[in-house]
Amino acid sequence: MRWCWRGPACGAGGQARLVVTFDKSLWDYVGDHIRPEMEKRVEPDEFIPEAMPTSFVARLVCEAV
Repeated sequence: MRWCWRGPACGAGGQARLVVTFDKSLWDYVGDHIRPEMEKRVEPDEFIPEAMPTSFVARLVCEAV
């Protein structure tokens, strides 16, 4: 990633790359860490939408940002 005096990855293209990287990192973290831990703690037929689906978590975080 290129840096400039105004911040990381100046310009629209750089900002778009930053957003995509941020979103992918959220998906990866939820899928690799949160979901496996939740699956250990809930019943087999139980589903917690606020914690388990990567798309739901990533969307909520991106909306807040």
